[in-house]
Formats: sequence, C-alpha cells, structure tokens
Amino acid sequence: MCVPDNASVGCVYVQRRYDDDLNNGVIKQYRDDYRWRPECTLDGQYAEKQCKGPYTEKRCLCADPSGGTIYGKAFRWQTDLYDTMNCKCSRRVWEMTQAGASSVTLHCQENGNYEALQCEDGWCYCVIPDTGVPYGAFLPENAMELLPCYNGTMTGVMYLRRCESEHHAHARIVDRMHDKGVLQGPSSVLSCDPDGSYSAYQYDLDGLYRCYDKYNNVIEQPAGGGCNCARDQKLYQESHVITTLTCETLDEALAGVYLPIQSRGDTVFCVDQDGVRAGPIVYAPYRGYLHCDKGTDCQNGNYTACEQVCDPCPTSAYPAYTVNQ
Repeated sequence: MCVPDNASVGCVYVQRRYDDDLNNGVIKQYRDDYRWRPECTLDGQYAEKQCKGPYTEKRCLCADPSGGTIYGKAFRWQTDLYDTMNCKCSRRVWEMTQAGASSVTLHCQENGNYEALQCEDGWCYCVIPDTGVPYGAFLPENAMELLPCYNGTMTGVMYLRRCESEHHAHARIVDRMHDKGVLQGPSSVLSCDPDGSYSAYQYDLDGLYRCYDKYNNVIEQPAGGGCNCARDQKLYQESHVITTLTCETLDEALAGVYLPIQSRGDTVFCVDQDGVRAGPIVYAPYRGYLHCDKGTDCQNGNYTACEQVCDPCPTSAYPAYTVNQ
C-alpha cells in the first residue's frame, strides 16, 4: 500500500495547506485569489489534469506526477476541449519517454486525451478516448481505414504525421545501428509534440532556438527559454480572442516566453510560463513591489511567502480590496 508523502512538498501538502488556509480564513480573496487547489492521486502524486489560476481565469493543463507541465492544455473558452479533458494520453507518452522510448507513436489530442485511432509497430486499433482502453480488432496499418474509429479527414492515408514521420525514421535508423554495435548514430534536433505535429521550441542548425507553429512555420525568433507565449498568442489570434498578455521583448532574446509581470489597464500582476496569473492584481504604481517568485512559493504552501508577493503593499494597492469596501 502506498502512503502519501506528508513532508512540506508535493501535491498532498499543497492541497492540505490550501484547504487549511481557506477554512481558517487565512486566504484573503482580494490578495490570494490566484491560489488554486491541486488534484492529487491516491498515492499522493499530482493527477494528470490540473486546472490552474483564479476561478474566472482558469486554464487546465496536463501534468507529470511532480506537477510539472507536459503536453496538453485548454482554456475555459475552448469548451469542448476543456470539458472533456483528462490528459491520460499525454501522461502515458510522458511515462514512455521517461522510460527511454526513442520514438512514441501514440497520438494525443490538443487537450492531452487519446485520439480514437492508434497505431504502433505497424498495427492499428481503436481506443476509448476517455480511458485509452482498446476495443475491436487490431489491423495492419495499410488496412486501418476498415476500423470503425478511422476518420479520413483527421488521419488521411498515413497514420504518422509529418514531424513524427521524420523523427520516427531517424529513431529506427539509430536503433538499427545500435543493434549492429554502432553506439553513436546520426544526431537529430527535431522535436515533435504527442499529436504528431512540430513542437513549438526548435533548435535550428544555425545554433539558434526559434518558435514554430505546429506546421513548422517560424512564429517568433530568436527564442531563449520556451515558446508557450508565442504559441498562445497565435492561438488567441486564430480564435479571435482579445488578450493583453505579452511576451518578452526581442532584444532580450526571449521572444517566446511570457513577460513575468503583465499589465492590464491601470493594474499589473505576475504570470507563470503557462500564461496563468500567479500573483495578486495591484495598481501599476506598485509594480516594483511585486515579487513573482514569492507567488510561486505561496501557491506551493508557504504562507509566509503569501505576505511577501507584493511587499510592502497596503490594502489600498489591491483593486479587489477597494472595490469590496
């Protein structure tokens, strides 16, 4: 039987601290509304799906057992993706990669759920997207169109998509060379997402990191540290969603990541690299008093840090406080 870790770290600890602080009146809504309650597994790890941020600004993301963000996310306004999200496929791909799999051909949806059609080692089968449990026959890939879950519009005539076709071919070459005793195969810098498309953050042969869309088109350059913001900006534009969130400036060579302190009208606030608000909203003159790292510590159960996210800040620094008085 697994016993949850009760040390001052981990999902159960953060969950209990949140519950205790909420029940004891320690959480001040005008200041601490960004704190969120994590979902934990029975053995005390972070569940596959986590919904972060204030209630009206929540964003759900897929997580590894330690709470780190992995592939798969959805905003509240992406109703279908948000409401059905379970992240089981994304977590399974993460587990296989951590176990050393050189090429994983499972296909996940944008929200981390399983796609209905899956193929591995030349054989294809249908799964229940909510669980990943297979059903029906296993057929060779060249007969996959006979499966009831086959969707020609989504899959086409080839199961592997453009990025993973390149990556999978390279991985097979390396594996065959290893079988023949050649330990150093040809290198590859290509990175694919679990839906088979190109990852956002790519290292190019000229030595620079750049941000790409899923079709391998450059959307921001150079990039140093990630491309979540660049990808999200493109999503907002394509979905006709108005946002004030901005990415780091080009001259700082961090074009793809979120600016840690964001502005909205006459207020400012911290965000994490998932674009989720990770601190209180304060009036712009208090920008210099924001300590975004303390917001992260507060979320992770350190109450002392909650007092230091905006320090020193009077209650009048918080718009939510003045509005509710």
